[in-house]
Amino acid sequence: MALGLNSKAGKAEALLLQARILHQELLRGVKGDKRLLGVGGVTCSADTRWQIADRRFKGAIALFEELRHPFELAKAYCYYGEFLLRRTEVREKIPCSFGERTGVREKEEEKGATEYLQKAQEIFEKIGAKAWLKKFMT
Repeated sequence: MALGLNSKAGKAEALLLQARILHQELLRGVKGDKRLLGVGGVTCSADTRWQIADRRFKGAIALFEELRHPFELAKAYCYYGEFLLRRTEVREKIPCSFGERTGVREKEEEKGATEYLQKAQEIFEKIGAKAWLKKFMT
């Protein structure tokens, strides 16, 4: 990372990278990779890791919004939207216990994912980032 972690931009980049790495680890865990240790070498549940990744994505987005870095913000929106979609897909595959209310959380996350992906698309279009539009909006 070119920017130091003492700067807001550096911190935002680090949060986004950590969230993306954690997201990939969670997806590998869903596919049966048992080598995952958790966060920072500390074992924790998958639910907790999803929550940590969620907070890191939101933290990065808040900083990029504050800094008004449109390209980085659009990337963060895009990655977070994908994260929400994947989390919904994972939850749909997990059987619910008897009497548990289903569907509400998934629908909210899917709506949120769509909103973040639309925001990303709007920014990418505005700044002319055609490669990113092609990469994420196909």
